[in-house]
Amino acid sequence: MSVAKHARVLHELSLIEYQWAAACFHKHRLTSPGFEDPKTLYRYAFQFLIGELLTVVWQADLVIDEHSADRFQRQMERYLRKQNVGLPLNRLNSIRFGSSSKIRLIQLADLVAGAVRRSTAGEPGPLDEIEHQMINLQHWPPQ
Repeated sequence: MSVAKHARVLHELSLIEYQWAAACFHKHRLTSPGFEDPKTLYRYAFQFLIGELLTVVWQADLVIDEHSADRFQRQMERYLRKQNVGLPLNRLNSIRFGSSSKIRLIQLADLVAGAVRRSTAGEPGPLDEIEHQMINLQHWPPQ
């Protein structure tokens, strides 16, 4: 998506009611050997986001872009359920995978992620547009 179109869409999104949270991982600063494995990083990133999100909201449904094999998706869901087994029932309600071309929630997440990414590159405008809908934005490792 072009920068201009991204800006227009974010402006339109700033006018509707929704909330978002994000975790921004600065890969170049993640030096532990475990982070070299994409699956390990992916699991850690989602558990990090869920842990942070559930400190500020009571219940969440997780929708993840399905750019992975079915086997990995099943493993990821089991991993996240196991990591959050001590939570009250339905705190982490549903975990599902879907296509970004079909699920608007994933499209929204992609747009928010683009705004966060641009802000880390020194372009704060896109994030400024939707910042009032932000629940939480964590940078890891902390700066």
